[in-house]
Amino acid sequence: YKRFFSKAAKACSKLMGGKKTMCMNKFKADAVRAQIKDLQSATKGCVKTRNPEKCKKTINNKINSLSQKIQKISG
Repeated sequence: YKRFFSKAAKACSKLMGGKKTMCMNKFKADAVRAQIKDLQSATKGCVKTRNPEKCKKTINNKINSLSQKIQKISG
């Protein structure tokens, strides 16, 4: 998640004002999407846990909160 921001800062450095904000928000949303993708692949590991239902529920709650975060970023 954090590794995307140095690339974003370099890519958006030439822009000013609102365009720079939009550029940074695009990179933030992409970083959150990558985090969601990792969490979705982690749900496959829930089968091996003692309580697979609880594991999936926890991961899905996190995915839902990240989806809401993307909506806030996108405006």
